[in-house]
Amino acid sequence: MVWSASALGIASGAGFYKEAFAAAAFIIVAVNLVPFAVRTFGPLKLRERDVSVCLIIDLSTELHAVIENIRSDHTVKHTKIKDIGDGRRELHLVLSSPDPYPTITVYEQMKRLKRVVSVEVESISS
Repeated sequence: MVWSASALGIASGAGFYKEAFAAAAFIIVAVNLVPFAVRTFGPLKLRERDVSVCLIIDLSTELHAVIENIRSDHTVKHTKIKDIGDGRRELHLVLSSPDPYPTITVYEQMKRLKRVVSVEVESISS
């Protein structure tokens, strides 16, 4: 952006008004449309969002089944399991979700899992 602004200044200062106007139009199009095109047609990773999830689960719950249930809709990037006493476990996950999944949808999916006592969901990427 800095280089384009300086080029526009030089072009208009040298009297090339039409060229500077055309360059400004190209810059506006490039800045606004190219990122949209890259997200739409580019790699799948650009269309994913990272979400941090913290679940409090009963000790009697099979963790493998819970994680496999989550993996059916999301990609699990990071896992942390901790015993917190009172017959419960804390499960921290970093999930990668397709873009149309808003944070509230991920929260509702996690809340519907069996024997989940508490759910905390945080969007960590836009």
